[in-house]
Amino acid sequence: MREMNEDFERALKHFPAEPGNQIVRASLLAQRGELRFGEGWLVYLVGDELMLAGDPTCEQSTVESVEVCYGLSCGCEAYSDIGSASGLCAGLAALPAPDWSGFCKADPDWESSLGSSFDSVIRQERIGFVGGETLPSNGETRAITADDALAVKAIGERWLWKRYSSAREFCKQATATVALLDGKVRSVATVFAADERYADIAVATHPDYRARGLARSAVLALCQILRECGLIPFWETAAGNTASRLIPEALGWKQIALRPLYYLNRTPRG
Repeated sequence: MREMNEDFERALKHFPAEPGNQIVRASLLAQRGELRFGEGWLVYLVGDELMLAGDPTCEQSTVESVEVCYGLSCGCEAYSDIGSASGLCAGLAALPAPDWSGFCKADPDWESSLGSSFDSVIRQERIGFVGGETLPSNGETRAITADDALAVKAIGERWLWKRYSSAREFCKQATATVALLDGKVRSVATVFAADERYADIAVATHPDYRARGLARSAVLALCQILRECGLIPFWETAAGNTASRLIPEALGWKQIALRPLYYLNRTPRG
């Protein structure tokens, strides 16, 4: 394993190993993406995910430009002077690209700066559930295999393998379980992201086979694997997504509040 780039290591301190930080921590631990620091703030971009920490207006009202250091996945450091208007985080003056759209996790203190930097900012409240006692699965389940790729693609949820080059690579590499009906894969539960303590899990079921307990079976089988690895299952969803909340609520998992999720969009200037 290569040595940890000090910028990524520094950024990890902004996102402790607590429920809700698994996506950003997994990317930082893998040293992926682009980091920018200022006095009291951090901007981190990986693909279509933007993560922000600290005070977006810290030291911005007294300076015209900020020297920003960002760590690259190759282990190099780079610096640039980025000017910003008063009250606007300098890191967002240059990141992301002008035609970028994606998701952002940030405290509400960032909402004003996001509104000044993006053409569209849609806020979604999020909640999480921390797994408790591990229960046995009551359905036909097994670990996922590479041969399940076509069945996984048929479920129709491409976000399941967004961190992999293809559905087949997802099936080969991911920590995941499948629930079967009549011997065929109909539901998949997977670790979406994990750090040293928590595993953020996700589940998807073929539209024609929902409400049959398949998702619950797949989740319980996955939780058994996670417990054996010393990881605590974690479930995150939109506060208003009652369907997604059914499984963790039925299992008695502890509910916690999370930072909002923002859907962001930039329109290229003509």
